[in-house]
Amino acid sequence: MKSFLWVLFTLLSIVAVGQNKPSNVPPKTPKKSVVAIDEPSYEMYPTKNMWNFLKLNTITGQVWVVQYGLTDENRIQIPVNSSGLLWNDEQRIKGRFKLIPTENMWNFILIDQVDGRVWQVQWSTSPSNMGVMKISD
Repeated sequence: MKSFLWVLFTLLSIVAVGQNKPSNVPPKTPKKSVVAIDEPSYEMYPTKNMWNFLKLNTITGQVWVVQYGLTDENRIQIPVNSSGLLWNDEQRIKGRFKLIPTENMWNFILIDQVDGRVWQVQWSTSPSNMGVMKISD
């Protein structure tokens, strides 16, 4: 019985010593996970109207008019197109869509940078005057 206790004590001592780390080794710190954004999901495009920007979902092609102002009633977001421009089986890629301004302050060209399709984006401060229209090949 004494030998069994001696062996058990020795093993426990070895395990305890093995768990002690030298004081000159810094403790391990958990690695921080860093999320890199290669392409943004949303981009803001200035218009020639100082109060309005266009917000573009670069994955789906959805566009909103974003208006800022001094009062709550002037700060709004209005969808230009409430649904995306991709078919169900098309790739959803950040940066796929891009807006290009035209000389007409109310119109931008929207391009699908994957397959080259283009749309006319007409924005306004009035929802009835807004829309996204496909430009045919």
